[in-house]
Amino acid sequence: MVQIAAVRVGKTRRLRRVALAEGMPARGSMVVVKTERGTEIARLLGEGDLPPEEPAARAPEGDEVPAESGAAGTEAAEETSFLRLASGEDLKAQAVLCAEAEPQELAFFHEKVVELDLPMKPVAVEHLLGGEKILFYFTSQGRVDFRRLVRLLVAKYHTRIELRRISPRDAAALEGGLGICGRDVCCRQWLGELRPISIKMARAQNRPIAADANLGLCSRLRCCLRYELAEYEDKGRCGRCRGE
Repeated sequence: MVQIAAVRVGKTRRLRRVALAEGMPARGSMVVVKTERGTEIARLLGEGDLPPEEPAARAPEGDEVPAESGAAGTEAAEETSFLRLASGEDLKAQAVLCAEAEPQELAFFHEKVVELDLPMKPVAVEHLLGGEKILFYFTSQGRVDFRRLVRLLVAKYHTRIELRRISPRDAAALEGGLGICGRDVCCRQWLGELRPISIKMARAQNRPIAADANLGLCSRLRCCLRYELAEYEDKGRCGRCRGE
């Protein structure tokens, strides 16, 4: 019997669907999966955490460049497939890459961006399992011609390289920091999906529209404006907040 479960993948903590045979690993297990990005380590969740269905093919978020092409392109989103339980060796090797290699690669990334005078801000570096691909995340105001940068990174690390432009909200999720509540921002701590936030949500809660307090570390409207919205809307519909 095949069962559909959710896995949380990579630094971006995206939720993916995966089919598991009967006798699936326990919730919380670290597993190895195959995504459209490559072979990755993921944490197994449960059916209640399943993300919404996605189209069979979609454009990737931001710009991404395979090392082989050196030019921006798109990839079709393939179904995430379960490969096996992650071994102790897998987890140890990935921890070493995260603790030792990625900070050095981010520093080199930043150095070359400055050297080439590119209008982009390096944010993070992520290795897929075994270093089969290195992803370099950045933010920018628009599209950037980073073909020279890709060539430098390939020459330095001799593996597949992908540069991906991400949104300010995704950058905040990767970098982390303290929110207005004094705790680590939700997008870093537990949110698996960054849902749209509108100024109407602030108005419904009688928030000062121009106040910086409405903005998160990403300089976008705070995700927590959504959390109590339904209660405010219910009060508005029944007239309690209007004094009726």
